[in-house]
Amino acid sequence: GKMPDGYADAKWRDNRYMDLQFIKSTLPDKLVVFNGLHSDNGAEHSLTLTDGGMWETFAFRPEDGAYYGEGKWLEAIRLAEVYGNEKYICLVSKKAGFTEDVATRTFVFASYLLVSHPRVVLYISDLSYGTKAILYYPEYDVDLGTPLGPYSEHGGVYERRFEKGRVLVNPSADTARTASLGIPCEKVVPVGGGIVPPDGSWQGSLTTQPVSGTITLPPISGVVLKYR
Repeated sequence: GKMPDGYADAKWRDNRYMDLQFIKSTLPDKLVVFNGLHSDNGAEHSLTLTDGGMWETFAFRPEDGAYYGEGKWLEAIRLAEVYGNEKYICLVSKKAGFTEDVATRTFVFASYLLVSHPRVVLYISDLSYGTKAILYYPEYDVDLGTPLGPYSEHGGVYERRFEKGRVLVNPSADTARTASLGIPCEKVVPVGGGIVPPDGSWQGSLTTQPVSGTITLPPISGVVLKYR
């Protein structure tokens, strides 16, 4: 409702291509990363014209906090997987109430770990504090070591294994799914986090809970596991 008369998706897309090509050709020695991967209207091709981009609506709609759905979630995951080795990609999840909603934060963080790479980063934004607040969450400090390969999918559960653990994600909006752990693990549970005050201090910690056998993943959930 904010675009001028005559606005069309195709026109906006083609002009964006032209602008990005111009910027990169004008600044060949600069790192050009654009904010526009949230749209499927040519987002992938736009990425090929630059050094990277921000997927600013990863998993949730900032307007109302609603989940975009498994299809949109997978679109971002695949983009980061395909281009993460050569482009800089920032997955940005914006939603009011993230600080208190640890389960949703864990879903977003575990989803990021599926495609984590030195060129792929995550930023979780709690819109309750506004768009300019500096935020810290203890899950940022999770260390699972080196990834042992790309993610895989079994029965709707997405998994990636690391030297020190593994992550499991269920992106379904309405279906719970189960996964076998094989060996006893410890589930990583973040506590606290949120806005960083002017003095630079922050609060937050990581705790663990023992788990074994099988684990049930509710809809829109993820779990980060460390080997015992």
